[in-house]
Amino acid sequence: MQFYWEKLKNLRKTSKVSINFIIKKLEICRRTYWLWENGKRVPSELNARTLAGILNLDVSQISDLKPEQPLSKDSIKKAFLERFNVPHNNFRDIIQSLCTMDEQMRQYETIAKALFCSIKAAIYIKDINLRYIKVNDYFKEIYNLPSDFSYIGKNDTNFFSRLEAEENNTEDKTVLQTGLIVQSKEAYMPGTRKKKWALISKYPMIDHESKISGIVGSFVDITEGKENQITNLILKRAIDQIKECIWIGTMRNNKPELIYINDAVESLTGFTKKEAMKISNIHLNTILPDDMEKFKTFFNSRTYPKSLIFRIRRKTDNKQLTLKETIYSNGDLRVGVLSDVTDLKEEGKDNA
Repeated sequence: MQFYWEKLKNLRKTSKVSINFIIKKLEICRRTYWLWENGKRVPSELNARTLAGILNLDVSQISDLKPEQPLSKDSIKKAFLERFNVPHNNFRDIIQSLCTMDEQMRQYETIAKALFCSIKAAIYIKDINLRYIKVNDYFKEIYNLPSDFSYIGKNDTNFFSRLEAEENNTEDKTVLQTGLIVQSKEAYMPGTRKKKWALISKYPMIDHESKISGIVGSFVDITEGKENQITNLILKRAIDQIKECIWIGTMRNNKPELIYINDAVESLTGFTKKEAMKISNIHLNTILPDDMEKFKTFFNSRTYPKSLIFRIRRKTDNKQLTLKETIYSNGDLRVGVLSDVTDLKEEGKDNA
């Protein structure tokens, strides 16, 4: 295929279509389109035809491809007969093939209905005027609607608060007007007054004339996971404020592996969090030689909880510190608390 890239830029500007709109419709990256427009790469035939449609052009204006011819009755008949491998005049076989197709369609419809009703997501279908034409059972359950509730012709204001209805309706309008997909967006679930979180997805419905005729949307409840995520974030921030170095790790093949360590590791050892996460045991890089053997014995001991006082030299300034480490265990999980007891040791010497 010959691609007329040198014409593309001017035709795009004449059509008043932005590059952002094109790459979203084609689901390609900006660099790929740049390569097309600058003659560095040739799009596939499908992409060339789709691009011409986006720019409202004949495909022959941007390539040597010929416009696709509409299917005639004869071509449809020929394709059907070839697909089912039946003679042109064998009407009994043709009817049997049609019955087979009808039965397959019924099976697909049954499967689709079963999925629509049983899936654990609130699914809705709206027409071009954003009126509800279908919702599944889980949608009714989420919004406490009776099983025989008549949803046909209703809009968002019948289910959500005014503000939530406006926000959901605005997003639905954008999908209808642009054809862009909203996929797995984390947000508050409409109609729950910000009490539930959801993964929100919305897709334009395309009719037989390739026009947008409505929208299919879904809300997947992720409240529990989101609340756990927020709780974990709060806990991590709180732990990072503690002066003691707290670490969490596992033992795999008798080797320690860090899962988490808080900010205090840097002030105590001189290692950043990023450096500490890469080193299986930071103590071995800082501990004084005289304390190495007792530390190894301590670390290899399987009695928990266990504590040890040892000395290190901080990486950043070579300052000697006395640390106390206590390790707790639950199966393969280890939690350690590392404290600076240098001043306490010095105070003990002075009192002695």
